[in-house]
Amino acid sequence: MSLLDEIVKNKTREIRQQVRKKPISELLERVRGQRKPNSFSEVLRNEKVVQIIAEIKRASPSAGSLREHFEPVEIAESYKKNGAAAISVLTDERFFLGALDYLRQVRMAVDMPLLRKDFILDPYQVIEARVFGANAVLLIMAILSNSQFSELRAAAKELNLDCLVEVHNSKELERAMMAEPTIVGVNNRDLTTFEVDLSITEKLLEIIPEEIIIVSESGIKSRKDVECLGQFGVDAVLIGEALMRHADVGKALSKFVGAEKWSR
Repeated sequence: MSLLDEIVKNKTREIRQQVRKKPISELLERVRGQRKPNSFSEVLRNEKVVQIIAEIKRASPSAGSLREHFEPVEIAESYKKNGAAAISVLTDERFFLGALDYLRQVRMAVDMPLLRKDFILDPYQVIEARVFGANAVLLIMAILSNSQFSELRAAAKELNLDCLVEVHNSKELERAMMAEPTIVGVNNRDLTTFEVDLSITEKLLEIIPEEIIIVSESGIKSRKDVECLGQFGVDAVLIGEALMRHADVGKALSKFVGAEKWSR
């Protein structure tokens, strides 16, 4: 069994347990008392510079623990002060040492667009994302069937959440494009081997319509990487490890902000 298969198997079990603890009806009741979330996609549209989605991530299977002093609110506030357009919050507990409550904490602290980054398999998780303050959810084509993808997109639309639809190759992109997504995230990391190649973004950009917002994910370690991706015409980049390993995340982020975006 691959690591990705193990993650999906564990996540499926987690969802069943969570539904037993808190029925979907309880979550939906909490949604009714909330205001409509602001658009996640609109903050990524900028004709001049590459926007930054700064990630709050405690650990990962490929890199291990990223940070000893981990305070989600402190990190989020620093990201806001230093030019992030949006924030991604890892909520997977077992493999990334995240927590859904981190999303709640960050939402209480900063008024900016938030992405729930997790292995989303069930509409229940989409509702959770809305309840805990997300503006968008990550949908990973590598772990979703076409029917699952359609169901999750419908759930997100009903809850006024954006979807960042993640692909790694042309086959996944072809499946994603059937749903006419607003945002496509190109993961430069192969989730089966965990190898990273930034040229994946360049290759897939050639076949993605210009009106779609493109986010490049994984393996972005320097200002030069962002500038290179900006020349390809990406709208935004998602950066996690390169920020989380730095003692001063705000100072680290400031070095990535403002890279020129070229037209596609």
